[in-house]
Amino acid sequence: MHTAARCMLLLAVVPSAAVWATEPGVSRSTRAVPAATAPVIDGVLDEACWSGDPAFQEFQSADDPDKLHPHQTRGWIGYDARHLYVAVDCDVPDVDALRQRLAESPDEVKEGIRLFVDARHARQLQLYEEFRLNANGTTGYVFSPGTGRGRKMRPIDELKIDALIPATFGLPLTTDYLESAVSFTDEGYRIEAAIPWAMLHLSRETSGTWGCAVHRSHDDQTDASTGAGSARSFWASGSDDPRQFGQLEIDADFSPYHWDLHFIPPQPGDEAVEVQLTNQTGQAFAGELQLIVTRRSDENPYHRPDGEVFQYAEPVRIENGAQAHISLPHPVDTGDLEARYQFRLADPNGAPVILGGTSRKDITPGDNWPPPEATEAEQRAGYLVYARPYTRPMTYRSVPRREEVVHEFQIVGCSGEYVPWTFSLYPLRDVAGVQVNVSDLAGPDGAVIPSAAVDMRRVEHQSLWQEKWIAYSFRSQENLLRNFDRLNLNKGRSQRFWLTAKLADRQAAGEYTGTVTVGSSEGETRLPVRLTVMPFKLAGVADMGYFIYANGAMTESVARARNVARDMREHGMNTTTVYYFAEIGHNTGDIRLEVDQPVGYSKETGWVVDPSKPMSYAELIDILVESGLAGSVPLIEMYAGGMGAGYKVELVGELDRIFEERHWPEVLYYVWDEFDASEETTRRARNRFSSLRRHGLGHLKTTTAITARAEMRERTDALAPLYDVWILGTPTADLLIKGRALGKQLWSYGWGLSYDYGTADLRHYFGRYLWKTGLHGASMWCYNHGQFRGRFFGYLDRREVAFAPSEHNMLFSYVWIEDEEIIPTVKWEAIREGIDDYRYLRTLDQFATAAMVADDDRLRAAGQAGLDLLDEIAGNTVLVVSSAQVADKASLARVDMHGERRRVADAILDILAATGK
Repeated sequence: MHTAARCMLLLAVVPSAAVWATEPGVSRSTRAVPAATAPVIDGVLDEACWSGDPAFQEFQSADDPDKLHPHQTRGWIGYDARHLYVAVDCDVPDVDALRQRLAESPDEVKEGIRLFVDARHARQLQLYEEFRLNANGTTGYVFSPGTGRGRKMRPIDELKIDALIPATFGLPLTTDYLESAVSFTDEGYRIEAAIPWAMLHLSRETSGTWGCAVHRSHDDQTDASTGAGSARSFWASGSDDPRQFGQLEIDADFSPYHWDLHFIPPQPGDEAVEVQLTNQTGQAFAGELQLIVTRRSDENPYHRPDGEVFQYAEPVRIENGAQAHISLPHPVDTGDLEARYQFRLADPNGAPVILGGTSRKDITPGDNWPPPEATEAEQRAGYLVYARPYTRPMTYRSVPRREEVVHEFQIVGCSGEYVPWTFSLYPLRDVAGVQVNVSDLAGPDGAVIPSAAVDMRRVEHQSLWQEKWIAYSFRSQENLLRNFDRLNLNKGRSQRFWLTAKLADRQAAGEYTGTVTVGSSEGETRLPVRLTVMPFKLAGVADMGYFIYANGAMTESVARARNVARDMREHGMNTTTVYYFAEIGHNTGDIRLEVDQPVGYSKETGWVVDPSKPMSYAELIDILVESGLAGSVPLIEMYAGGMGAGYKVELVGELDRIFEERHWPEVLYYVWDEFDASEETTRRARNRFSSLRRHGLGHLKTTTAITARAEMRERTDALAPLYDVWILGTPTADLLIKGRALGKQLWSYGWGLSYDYGTADLRHYFGRYLWKTGLHGASMWCYNHGQFRGRFFGYLDRREVAFAPSEHNMLFSYVWIEDEEIIPTVKWEAIREGIDDYRYLRTLDQFATAAMVADDDRLRAAGQAGLDLLDEIAGNTVLVVSSAQVADKASLARVDMHGERRRVADAILDILAATGK
């Protein structure tokens, strides 16, 4: 019979007192001590470093923190120049039962220790490293980099970590560099572990005081006394929130480990693995960088990399504070996408200063049918050319059917229109040096669409990581449209290309012909192009409030402002938001409006005139006017109406006077964003309106985003009548009726994460949906948000990390700006297509309505057929719900948007034919 036992977590060699003075709010503190001799990691705690008084003891029960757990835990922690050493001695009520369960079902036993450390002692939400030492002999490691909000983060693609690799599905996680051993006593079990400093996220921010907490999981199957809550006990904090951790003092020299290693897993077709090292150690370094690439074998049932292995080494010399870009030649194919990459940077003595690696599982869905049998010509080319509508998302795992294989392109558009078409290559084998070129398109009577008018890009994917914090598996989604010169394609990995022909405003109607040539090291494939320019002009949408929240995208430089404004106009936008805060003098008492000189902000001075800034408010307005924005639809002034840092009310009047005197465009003043989100925001918006009226500004035209969810409707209804333009996040039928009855201009907007929308969603939302509902505007948040969610779910700022779509996903953005190049997403292009759908529908409505009053029976019949088609389209158009999400995805997926637009065009042609034109 075994006695009910204590469990000793051996986590600090403390010669006497185990509790040290703590910071305010810190529950417990302890100290690690140097180990004169490194312990042998065998689970037998007979070394001198484990002979002192335990530092961690009196573990509290998770279900009742005021009580000690019935099976206590104690421990020690030590260190030397290379390792942190951890030991635990855990007693259990029935050792034999525990050992039997471990032997029979090791992955089901919960016994083990979780050590949480915050080496920076930042005490910020979800910023820690966690080590799992399990009684079944497995180990685990979690790097939780925090939310990234309000602080500068090291890039999350840094891999001075061992990312998690599941041993089996959903079971304990293992690491390569964390050494651990378990032994059993008559009273329980002991764990001994060595954690290399080189695998930790140590930096110049690392201090001698760490945040620390320890959790023990108790196996409730072998301990009848543990309930659901007491199956866990803890030292310092029962939470994984670093703000509640205790303190761990470590008087060690961490400077040899102050490195940044930036690595982004390469994509198939790349020819090298690229690594960037930054030396922050305080001295020059000479050593060697080693890389091991382990590919995944097809036979492995658990998807762990255990197949073909490649090893590389490169000498490294880096001065203190310098960066080195290292290219390790390695031809990358599809087998490397899920490979394990392991790095080891060692000094001249062979001691590692960086140990890390990563592996990932691609769960991107693919087509479950084999490719069609290739013809002789296709075999020679090495690929199949096929096409799917871009409203059907594709990935590199898409596989063509024979009926999708194309040998020519037939495209239709109108003068002044941007006409897209897409096609994909499915490689039958690895194909190197793929290039795509388009010839001039020759038309009637010598007319031409020059090749320079055809923009040609490849579709690049982003990764959507599936697990919180662990971030092991991902799904890919189409994202950026990048320019390219040549590509290397891998067998069985599809690549979509996106071409857009810009038709001139006076492009002559008729058929234009040319060629798309796909060239590679295998030869050339020539695909005829027939582009028909319709003999009618599309209706305009100058009265529609089409915009995308600019979020400061036009205030960084004059050149960027012009490029962004142009890009917005080219994608159908006809107004924009003005994010330029021009109220200055807050720290002087002389608060005033400044529109003619550049304005900037600093913590010391507040908002002041700052000649170093790129432009003034007035210059920005001039750029917007020159671009054609706000020609018929008002601009949207974001700050004057009281959005967070809103202007003093008197200055709103001053700004309105300036707009009028300078004959600037009409303006809508944004009064408190999403006022109905809470009682507090509703109160603030109401106060703002009252203040505007008191200052004689009740005549100003106002707008805001109105969330209008069902649970907010009382607040929505109370204040919405004060606004002139409603930008509805949830445009329900009763709100549309109420808004029209009140004479309001009704627009709509979506605030969801951009990766939650598909191309079909956005094309539908900006086109057919507006036509059905009669809404006079649509918008999305936002143009270029500038933040991305990293693999480990931290937020990455575009100023701090090189964008890598294979590792990071865009949160809200519809374009990415890189080195001043505006790179569109597939969804940004789909928005323009939706606006063009609306223009086709409006054009048919104008032609059909005019035809109905004609004397000619044939013309009236053609007009009636056109109106019937419009009714049919409206009847088949599904609605959207909150945040512009499509209500009936299944119904939308069945819509052939390209075919529907062609039916509209044919109906217009029928009316023209009936007129004899």
